[in-house]
Amino acid sequence: MFLNVPSEVFEAFLVPLIGDVGWPFHTIHDSTRGTAWIRLLGELSLKEFSNLRWNIYTLSLNKDILDPVSYGDIQLLIRDHVQGIETPLRRYVMNSKTRFLWHVKYIQGAGRLVAPIIMVVTFNGLRILDGIHRTAALFALGFHGKIPIKAWIGSF
Repeated sequence: MFLNVPSEVFEAFLVPLIGDVGWPFHTIHDSTRGTAWIRLLGELSLKEFSNLRWNIYTLSLNKDILDPVSYGDIQLLIRDHVQGIETPLRRYVMNSKTRFLWHVKYIQGAGRLVAPIIMVVTFNGLRILDGIHRTAALFALGFHGKIPIKAWIGSF
């Protein structure tokens, strides 16, 4: 179904999600509406996702290049896990705080993210599909724009 998706992106992003939420689709023409996949694929259809061209980049991540949806999710995670203000993400992401704190410690020790993040290009910037906890930890530490990160980026 996803011939253009590099094996690294497939294994790191899609395989764990298929295990968590299932895969109810038979063709790339099936609709993601009414499934968790509409959100997980950044509101792209299966066909759109399958047509993305992928490249890995090293970039300096900052608010200005992010899609507002991703930047909003980063801010929600920081509010929830640093400031202790309960947000909707707490209910939807299993072990969110544990994951966030693990990434904070990893970044502090290693000076980098544990793995590349996975993003897609939107009209409003880069949308994070996988790696929001890594990215939120980076922002919470004030390291955004200071540590180069690796990112798989899908675009049309």
